[in-house]
Amino acid sequence: DGVDLLAEVALPEAAGDAEGFGIHPALLDAALHPMLLAADLESADDSGMRLPFAWSGVSLWAAEATTVRVRLSPRQPSPHQDGAVGEHGLRVVVADGVGAPVLTVDSLTMRPADPSQLRSGSGRGVDGLFTLDWIPMPDVPEVDGSDATGWVVLGADALHLAQEPGLGDAGVVCHPALEALVAALDDGAPPPAFTVTHLPAGGGSPEAGAAAKAADGLAAVGRALELVQGWLAEPRLADTRLVVVTRGAVSTGGPEAGNSGDDELDVAAAGLWGLLRSAQAEHPDRFVLLDLHRDTDPAAGAVVDAVVRAVRADEPQAALRSGRLMVPRLMRARDTDGADESESGEPAPGGLDPDGTVLITGGTGLLGGLVAEHLVRTWQVKQLVLVSRRGSDAPGAPELAERLSDLGAQVRIAAVDV
Repeated sequence: DGVDLLAEVALPEAAGDAEGFGIHPALLDAALHPMLLAADLESADDSGMRLPFAWSGVSLWAAEATTVRVRLSPRQPSPHQDGAVGEHGLRVVVADGVGAPVLTVDSLTMRPADPSQLRSGSGRGVDGLFTLDWIPMPDVPEVDGSDATGWVVLGADALHLAQEPGLGDAGVVCHPALEALVAALDDGAPPPAFTVTHLPAGGGSPEAGAAAKAADGLAAVGRALELVQGWLAEPRLADTRLVVVTRGAVSTGGPEAGNSGDDELDVAAAGLWGLLRSAQAEHPDRFVLLDLHRDTDPAAGAVVDAVVRAVRADEPQAALRSGRLMVPRLMRARDTDGADESESGEPAPGGLDPDGTVLITGGTGLLGGLVAEHLVRTWQVKQLVLVSRRGSDAPGAPELAERLSDLGAQVRIAAVDV
């Protein structure tokens, strides 16, 4: 209609129900698609496509529309207004089938976008991808474990803390289990500042099969769950930190690991960390996770120092390696394609190994399926394990597996209680 563009837009079934939306995002997005037709009307020297930049004068008149009619009216910026080069404006009117208004936009500012920038956003760059890294913990003021008002060990004193002198007036008190500590509180003992328990994750003997190791590790996680639930149920321990010490639960990586086996994870111990990180998220300032090297026994004083430093620095998770206290941080990943090794001789950290297997929890859902397809298309991942509560019985799971297989991936779908 002259310079105006008119269109009829319908919400597809795949976008879901419009109930609960003022205007469904997919419907609003589709209402602006006719702007692409205007590209043919632009001058030849125009710089690429235009995308929405700023909205003003937006009014919603009706909700939950599924089919609308749209009028897009070009508006040239006023010569008295400041604007970017190539900036254009639109007036947007969205109405229902009988002409009643649904949404009006007085002015939608459009700015030119370089198509090459848009393409790079779906490429294999890792600017938006983060990976977990371990760094030396930032310095904190000198700490003294004897300042704490009491230390308790639950279970076997595998770290020999009872032999560490100067940990408060009462030294270290050992209790075989949480029930014994609660009984001591009943008898009038004051709550300690720190309670340390060393949780051997098990995992079976080196000769044991995978099933036996998994069962042993799962049993260790179950025991840890009972301990955490019992701990949280005792109100007198609300101000006591439960320090859970593991071995080989995390890989700190980096050149200091060398060939010491630091990258050889104890999968069952890693499971303990997964459980306890959930407890930390739900109950801040109640738990501290400290991981030791699988094959190195630090001095008791080093463990005490690490615990107090971590608490003072508000670091809920830490790893002690070669006398250094390491803490986790999210770092930007670097693409490994053609990357040179760092000065230390170690490969630069990267994103995903195309020869490895990627496990996606919730993998049969909508978002999980989209992530899986992105990994196959963009990162050339060839091995996928998609887990969810219903597994192959989840709606759309067989079709998802077939679609990923057509893209060249090998897919396994399993029903798993994560």
